[in-house]
Amino acid sequence: MGWPPGVGGLGIALLVPQSRKFLIEAGKAALDSLKKIGTKVGPVIGHTLHAATKAGNEASENRPALEKALAKALSHRLTLTQAVYRACLLARKPLSVEEIWAAAARDGARSRAKAPLGSVLRALKRHPLLMVLPGDRWQIAATLITSP
Repeated sequence: MGWPPGVGGLGIALLVPQSRKFLIEAGKAALDSLKKIGTKVGPVIGHTLHAATKAGNEASENRPALEKALAKALSHRLTLTQAVYRACLLARKPLSVEEIWAAAARDGARSRAKAPLGSVLRALKRHPLLMVLPGDRWQIAATLITSP
């Protein structure tokens, strides 16, 4: 394995006094440029780190309250009407009452009725954004459907 490309040329340039002087001056100029950039960028980086630390501390302080609110929100089950609407919305095709009940039950909806299909049908009829199609199939109102 040999020397990396350019090392030989650099070695020869250092042997010639004028090239050596040029390389030293170019190196000093590059170092000075880096120092000038550092004096300008340093405070910005320091300010950014301070802001990030402050934001992290505030997030840590707010996390318990947010987690408590989130746990409370997630503990509520969907109502039957919400679950029925959600099932129709996600299906993007007409569904029968039985299919809607199966999807709503999968989403956690419960019915205390002995015949839950009756409750589902009442929820479908009450919801203003749902419409019945021939064959007793239900879907989101046609004016709300935007894509196939």
